[in-house]
Amino acid sequence: MTRKTPEPFHVERKAEPSPYYENRNTRTDQRHRWIHRPGADGRAVCDRLYHLVKKLPKSFGVKGYPKAVVKRMYSDYLRTRSFEEVGRVYGRSANAVRCLFATRGLTIFKRADELSATGPAFPIPQSGPSQLPASLVWKMWEDYCKPLSLSAVERKYGKKRGSLRNIFERRGLKVRVVCKRPAYDPKTGRILKLPAGTPAQIAAMIEKLNCVKVPFELKREWRQWCWEKRGAFLKRVWAKFRTAKDRPTTPFSSNVEPFDYCSPRAHEIAGLANAGRGSHARIQIRLRSEGVIWRGRLFYWIHNKSEKGCGYAEGIQWSKVYGRPLLHRLIWEEENKRKVPLTHTVIHKDGNKNNLDPSNLALRSRKECARENMSNWHFKVARERTAAALDKFNLKETA
Repeated sequence: MTRKTPEPFHVERKAEPSPYYENRNTRTDQRHRWIHRPGADGRAVCDRLYHLVKKLPKSFGVKGYPKAVVKRMYSDYLRTRSFEEVGRVYGRSANAVRCLFATRGLTIFKRADELSATGPAFPIPQSGPSQLPASLVWKMWEDYCKPLSLSAVERKYGKKRGSLRNIFERRGLKVRVVCKRPAYDPKTGRILKLPAGTPAQIAAMIEKLNCVKVPFELKREWRQWCWEKRGAFLKRVWAKFRTAKDRPTTPFSSNVEPFDYCSPRAHEIAGLANAGRGSHARIQIRLRSEGVIWRGRLFYWIHNKSEKGCGYAEGIQWSKVYGRPLLHRLIWEEENKRKVPLTHTVIHKDGNKNNLDPSNLALRSRKECARENMSNWHFKVARERTAAALDKFNLKETA
């Protein structure tokens, strides 16, 4: 009587009840535990492998694997060239898979780093629909060995930052360890101070900036600068990136004190307020932070519609109805001893957002504010159209 040849793994069998799956509570043999290994889909694995392992010998050791299972495992190894990947699929360790192939006299290939001098390594399948071909990985590896940096190779092939290191390490390719050693004095062994940047060099660094930040070349020197020198540098940077949404340059009232990143008193207040707070509730003063100090509290300038307009707001307080409390509303409420109604808002009489004196704050209904804003917009559009008509009339007269 001829034995039926086992079906390959990729052929799905019909949904038939498996005796090993139905009686899983009474299984004690080691071969049953191998079928229902941890992390596997129990019934799918049983229905797929039952015809392969139903006649396993009692001694389920290294030499107890059926030929069909060993053949399938070795074919997967030829495709991946990785004992770890094969062991992860079949629920065995990498050392057990290596011993299994060695005892049967099967060819065991060297790792990818040993094959780097002779030819490209076989790629390990990735967890996703797209897999990198071996030829592409080998081209990237050759460019990296020219040598090019990882970031340069990533930019050349359009890869994300940090992904190329993972691609090489998963295939066993060694990545260079880059350690930038600073300049030091050979006699004393102390690190030498970097030469200070000249005014021309600092001006060139400011021109290259695309946002408000400290250039990388000045970060070590920046720590040794005093607050006055930092402020002078940031003023030049702010002047380049100043927008209409930044804090107005109009004069301030006497009851508030303006601050920015280079204000020592603001850092002192933030240090006292952050005592005992977690990292998520800390007050931070960034390079673009601007605001005012009112009664020992920091209020930052905001220009956001979600915060019910623009003004100065305290960053650590928030309510569901009012959001972050704006400073001009707090001053009006303290002066008038009552809350601002939801149908009203507080405005500045002279239009200066920095004039937070109580006599300059008034309560208006939202309808009146909307009517006034609409009339101002119509007046602005009318002036623009009139100016355009006059320019067109003057051009006709000169012609």
